[in-house]
Amino acid sequence: MKSVLISSYLFLLRFFAGLQLLKNRPIIIGITGSAGKSSCTKVVAGVLKHHFPVKYTKKGNSETGIPFEILDIPVDNYSLIHWAMTLVLALKQLLFNWEKYSIFVAEMGIDSNKAPKDMGTLLKIVQPEIGVLLNANNVHLQYFHGEKSTQAVAKEKGKLLFSLPENGLAIYNADQEEFKEFDKKIKANQSLFSTQKSADIKLTNHAISLSGSTFEFDFKQKHYHLNFTKQLLFKESFGSFAAAILIADRLGISPEVAIQNIEEDFKVLPGRGRLLSGINQSLLIDSSYNSSLDPTTATLKILPQLKNDRHRTIAVLGDMRELGDMAQQDHQQLEKHALANADLIYTVGPLTNQYFKHPRIKKYLNPFTALNDLKQEIKKGDIVLLKGSQNTILLESIVEELLANPQDKNQLCRQTPYWEQQRLKLKQSVQPS
Repeated sequence: MKSVLISSYLFLLRFFAGLQLLKNRPIIIGITGSAGKSSCTKVVAGVLKHHFPVKYTKKGNSETGIPFEILDIPVDNYSLIHWAMTLVLALKQLLFNWEKYSIFVAEMGIDSNKAPKDMGTLLKIVQPEIGVLLNANNVHLQYFHGEKSTQAVAKEKGKLLFSLPENGLAIYNADQEEFKEFDKKIKANQSLFSTQKSADIKLTNHAISLSGSTFEFDFKQKHYHLNFTKQLLFKESFGSFAAAILIADRLGISPEVAIQNIEEDFKVLPGRGRLLSGINQSLLIDSSYNSSLDPTTATLKILPQLKNDRHRTIAVLGDMRELGDMAQQDHQQLEKHALANADLIYTVGPLTNQYFKHPRIKKYLNPFTALNDLKQEIKKGDIVLLKGSQNTILLESIVEELLANPQDKNQLCRQTPYWEQQRLKLKQSVQPS
């Protein structure tokens, strides 16, 4: 009975969202990947909004999130009453919401290869003309059925590209081994980006420091620069910028103009590597939004580049969740990278507690139990990286307590009433009754 109700609800929500899209019949751009989807969506929308009326997903990327974004239905909580009210609100929006836009940029996130958390379900909601696949890794592998591997994740996410029409455009990462056979399955035109090999748009140099980040790349036999002052952007971020430039080119916007738009508008999203002032004149690298092996490894590897004689580097690493059978292997790999790149290491969560073994690592089960020790440890000039998964890890709890300026709390991730309540529950769970 429950499954029937859920299926009926999703069908109605999808139906209402489809009707709403018919009011504008926009060009739909779908963006997926295991990491960087939200940033890429924002970059693409940021470039295009200077030239077209654009709507894009700001929070939702799921089988409910995308329809809510299309219908402009806010999600304040997750109660049964709220879910029921969304259908009433959907009808209201169909009658009264006549927002005009010619492009809709949809972040498309999947948690499984089985409905309703799969790509097939999302493709029933939106049918993109342009698709972007940034990467694939072991995120959410716990919920995959049958083969549990990066290849399985790539195959499911790749369905976005396989679904594109012949006159569409498929943009994807030439460096990912799991994508190498995709060209045989894609009907649409293809454009590839790379940081390592020949591609339509190729990164040739990347520099990163506390003063900013620079990307140099080749596109259409010309050499270009992207410069970001006081923003810590890793080489892996190039995919988002490359996708935006390729889409802009498809829609008649020159690379020079697209680059100018990116440099003027782009700012790192909360919890994705923001630089914040910390206690005792330390510097916080807030990457607390989420965590998986490849992005966390990339983040750790830049710590030695940021260090000088006056700085220590401290890595605060939360569990990487939903890895299934890969949990032990990925956490053991993460430990090796942490030991090689950070002076001090603190971990939070049961998985890091179980799989990290080195004696110089300080381990905690809960972010609030780690706080006092961290506060006592941080010295003037230290660089503190904080990166962990969502759910019961919530490292933004630590970031908030380490801020030099309490007003910077508005720059942290997960600041809605729902997440405030989750953090309060987590804090209360370690306090004596």
